[in-house]
Amino acid sequence: MQISDLGRTRETVEDYNTRIKNTLMRIAKLHEVSSVKKDQIVLIVGHASTVDLAGGILARSRRSTEADFFENTKKIPYGSLLVLERVQGRRGWTPNLYAVPKVTYGDQTTEFDSAFVLREPPKVKN
Repeated sequence: MQISDLGRTRETVEDYNTRIKNTLMRIAKLHEVSSVKKDQIVLIVGHASTVDLAGGILARSRRSTEADFFENTKKIPYGSLLVLERVQGRRGWTPNLYAVPKVTYGDQTTEFDSAFVLREPPKVKN
């Protein structure tokens, strides 16, 4: 999807999940340049729905639903940052909730509801 396409079509939550996941994975892959197996890769994401998707897709294999998409603005301020780390040679991303201290000014904060962001995927009924 091109940026010019965003205004022309109505993007579904599933489309948004896919677009953000692909973007994050491309960014991470572009910067995985170390040949040392134990090197650590750090990905920092910001913006409410991007923090939710990164925490869900990269750390928990969970995609956001339409209900999540509307709930995340209550749980995740737009100025939030999530730091995810990965060690070369290992699978998956680990959230580091303490890498960037929260900032509060007046009634604005960067602190997000970590239980919401790192929630498990819903159980699928058989």
